[in-house]
Amino acid sequence: MWFMYVLECSDGSLYAGVTTNLERRVREHNQSNKGAKYTRSRRPVRLIGFEEHLNRSQSQKAESAFKKLSKTEKEKHVCKIREPAVGDIVLVKSAAGEVIPKIHVKLLKRVIVKPQKGKFNGFRYGMDWPGYSGWEATPVYKDEIDILRKQWSIPFTNPGEDITFVYDDLIIKIASWAKKSKKSRRRVIRKVRKKNEKEI
Repeated sequence: MWFMYVLECSDGSLYAGVTTNLERRVREHNQSNKGAKYTRSRRPVRLIGFEEHLNRSQSQKAESAFKKLSKTEKEKHVCKIREPAVGDIVLVKSAAGEVIPKIHVKLLKRVIVKPQKGKFNGFRYGMDWPGYSGWEATPVYKDEIDILRKQWSIPFTNPGEDITFVYDDLIIKIASWAKKSKKSRRRVIRKVRKKNEKEI
């Protein structure tokens, strides 16, 4: 199995590559000289998305196609291939069904509850607990909140104030992903120069 992967660098830029081992390749980009020249000066980098391909040729074609996109198009493509993460804004549907409008929420905290076997209470075993996974999240847009409150009596008030829970299977798509804050490379260079001057 081959992967076309996308990294976000410390300056906010995106880098695409191919590999058969994502964990090893990301480690190389961050810690060794085997990482690409582009990422060596932009560490640390983080994996923000990947695609699976049957062979090297397919993954390299995907990499080439990605590199030809504009920055805006690259960001849209990343939203399609990445797993949701803290800070992402996602479009979600309601567990109550399609009648209730879809809304955008910002993911705040990952929640995973593991399955548990039913306990024996002396006479019989209790029910098994299947477990679940999802996110603590907060609604993002005031107009969506107003519709839910007025038409469906869902007691949301303001963006960022209300906390709700979103199951993984209710996430339809990532609308925008949480980006790293850009670090000034100038500041880093100045620090290195000052350190060298002190040593001299």
